[in-house]
Amino acid sequence: MENMDIKVEDEDFIIVRPAKVCLCKSVTKEQIIASIRKGNHTLESIAADTLATSGCGTCKPQVQKILAETL
Repeated sequence: MENMDIKVEDEDFIIVRPAKVCLCKSVTKEQIIASIRKGNHTLESIAADTLATSGCGTCKPQVQKILAETL
């Protein structure tokens, strides 16, 4: 299942919230990409920087996919 941005609409404005990759630690795809661009090129270093994958671990495959696509 692919994460998508969530849009909350009101009469006067729209709020766009980035989808979370890691629900346990509330880490977004953008935060993971930023971590990779800072030089974190392993799952362990991304986890140390963002805390993604350090909860239940079910987001590991998605974080690995983002890492492979970003490098």
